[in-house]
Amino acid sequence: MAPLLRKQIYGKIKQAVITAFASDQTYAAVQAQHGFRRASIYNAAKQLGLTLKRKRAERADASIAQSVEHPPCKRKVVGSTPTAGSTPPTNA
Repeated sequence: MAPLLRKQIYGKIKQAVITAFASDQTYAAVQAQHGFRRASIYNAAKQLGLTLKRKRAERADASIAQSVEHPPCKRKVVGSTPTAGSTPPTNA
């Protein structure tokens, strides 16, 4: 890639970061809107001294969902012998 083209693209990434910072957007929103790599967006923001928001709400929702999926205590197991109602195997 030619150096001039690379500078032009990086300038567009910086402009996108500045706009996103002003409108309180996340890195993912900039990536979805402009199609730039997230690492490029992060590096441009770092060079400009800006920090965009990250998607933390989704992580919190996932931790709540995971805590609901797992029981709070160890489940009791009746034992290794079959319970009433089961029939022993027949030898034919």
